Amino acid sequence: MSIGKLKAVKYQLSPAYAMLYPIDVDRYFKREQDERVLNFIIENTDYVDPLTISRREDMHSLLVKNLEVDRNLRQRRVGISGTNYLPLDNEHQIRDAVNELCLLINSKQNVFEKELLALVMLSYIQPSVDGNKRTARIISNALLIANQY
Repeated sequence: MSIGKLKAVKYQLSPAYAMLYPIDVDRYFKREQDERVLNFIIENTDYVDPLTISRREDMHSLLVKNLEVDRNLRQRRVGISGTNYLPLDNEHQIRDAVNELCLLINSKQNVFEKELLALVMLSYIQPSVDGNKRTARIISNALLIANQY
């Protein structure tokens, strides 16, 4: 991740790196509880398999923490910049669409099919106000990790 421009540019690790980097468990537990940084996907490899609405919301919450983005399903209309696409705007329809998607993903045997469905359809449905594509990518990766890929 870069900050600044031209000669003043500085590089640092993306906050998303914390989701995937290896953890030294002994060193982790030596820290005070408030100082710990947890790599959730690595520690909970089967958390999103099977996928549920609440587990999708949990992953979303981890990714948008401290960004002032609502945790639960979206309750208002959103637009996608640069497109004419208008996602569902009714919370009940959004909940039904995400629930149907979870059932579809969970019914598949092929992990790559599950991963692709999660990536494409969570991005398409836009269940949250912000962070949908990030959440879709992490859930897709988590499904692969859960199945040793």
